[in-house]
Amino acid sequence: MKLLHVYRLSDGDWRPSEAHLATFAELAEPLGRSGWTVEVAWIGDAEMVRLNGTYRGKDGVTDVLSFGELEQDRDGVPDLGRDENGAAVDLWRGEADVLADAPIGELAIAPGFVRARCAERGWDLDDELALLVVHGLLHLLGWDHEEPAEAAEMRARETSLLAAAGRPHPMAER
Repeated sequence: MKLLHVYRLSDGDWRPSEAHLATFAELAEPLGRSGWTVEVAWIGDAEMVRLNGTYRGKDGVTDVLSFGELEQDRDGVPDLGRDENGAAVDLWRGEADVLADAPIGELAIAPGFVRARCAERGWDLDDELALLVVHGLLHLLGWDHEEPAEAAEMRARETSLLAAAGRPHPMAER
């Protein structure tokens, strides 16, 4: 899977470095299909508050949101089968998405919020950002963490993907 980074930040807002982007590309590479893209929108806190309220009904800023275009529960051969390249379930691209070669989803990340939270709590920013990218991508591939068993499975998948790129899972260290 390829990542397409877009910035909807104010001038002077913190942005990920080229080294960060290289790490994110490495983390995304084994997931999904090689021709698939995901747009990663780096946004300000105010926009994240708006998105969090609109799509999750929650007040306040959050670190990452995932907006997927892949479909589940269809008949026929899936575009990506369960347990294949990180998929939690069988997944299909929509007809229009295939024709337009549209992204399979978008991640919205609030780097200002993430950076401030890491500084406040003594967390490693690089590890936290890597986790958020992996976490968001797994949501696009059908992973969830609403139930304890699902959360444990998702955490194990995150840990494995991060370890393959030589990164620790920051939640395991807390």
